Amino acid sequence: MGLSAGGYGAVMLALHHLPAFAVVESWSGYFHPTDPAGERALDLGTARANAHANAHAFVKTLRRGFASRLTFFAFYVGRGDARFRDENRAFHRELTAAGVPHLFRIYPGGHEQSVWSAHARAWLAVAVDHLARRTQTVTRAKAHVASKRRRQVAAYAVTTSADGPCSSACRSST
Repeated sequence: MGLSAGGYGAVMLALHHLPAFAVVESWSGYFHPTDPAGERALDLGTARANAHANAHAFVKTLRRGFASRLTFFAFYVGRGDARFRDENRAFHRELTAAGVPHLFRIYPGGHEQSVWSAHARAWLAVAVDHLARRTQTVTRAKAHVASKRRRQVAAYAVTTSADGPCSSACRSST
């Protein structure tokens, strides 16, 4: 979760390390490297470096990546945010076209504290809710695997003796 440049950083960190993140949120962020004012795209020197630092380059792989990890991805921007509104809309359209589940909102206001303060509680609650659901899902999956392993161990214990594997005839004669 990050705000403005932190939103860009949070998104890029998560995209490069998907298994480590269950929730990714960007509040008034952007999705490619920019100058400090957010007015001009930065050229990192090579096409590979530029793609590596650009969230738009990851869109084609995100549907499968997010689904296999139950990742929740959400972002918002202020309607009056002249620097980042258009890119947020474009990214939303790209994700939608690629079938990538996400939440996107545009709120009244610009690139300003009043927008972030007005929505912080709700967006933090959404993040916590998704973390809780992810934790429950993972816990249930681990419990299922553990139960299956216990059944396998119990079945194996029934069919073995101190001398190794034993048939039912062997067990009945001991």
